[in-house]
Amino acid sequence: MTEQGYQTKKQPKQARAKARVEKILTCSENLLITKGPEAISTTSIAKTANIPVGSIYQYFEGKDDILMQLYDGAYTDIENSMSVALEETNLDRPFSEIISDILHAFWKAAQLHPSFKLLTRWANSKRSLWETTPGSDSSLGQLIKKTLLASGAQIPSSKETAILTTTVTIVSVMIDLAIEEKEEQKAAAIIEELVIVLSKYLG
Repeated sequence: MTEQGYQTKKQPKQARAKARVEKILTCSENLLITKGPEAISTTSIAKTANIPVGSIYQYFEGKDDILMQLYDGAYTDIENSMSVALEETNLDRPFSEIISDILHAFWKAAQLHPSFKLLTRWANSKRSLWETTPGSDSSLGQLIKKTLLASGAQIPSSKETAILTTTVTIVSVMIDLAIEEKEEQKAAAIIEELVIVLSKYLG
């Protein structure tokens, strides 16, 4: 996952170029939402955006590059929702309650995002678990570290990278399962099991 949002093949500098890149991404996301990832091609994107196919290749390697840019942007949106939830939560509570609030915020943000679930499925089909799981130094890893420190949990400096890598991996996999659940009750059950695991591991 990129840490800076959209990273295009050729960085647009002029307002017109920036608007074209944004149009390509917006049209691609709309196609994804309405017709699914199988309907996306550089030809269909160009037709929807009413631009030449060659214009797409000025800024992107192809459709997979576009979808990955969208995935990175969507993931950043969800992480921002978690950051807001952390800022708003009452930290004078047990670690299990704090982490539960943060994880539920992740799930709710993922459910409300128009394309996150579709993009997550697509990314998981294209990359290995290792490639799709953010590392300890990712924004998700740093957010988890911030949550731990805010709740008073102790992280030995000698084990910090290993602990954060393990935690990020567990959270990423389990949240993916929860996101696939349409019923909030079933998703909540998965999240609560995740809370139990993290509380025993980190609390």
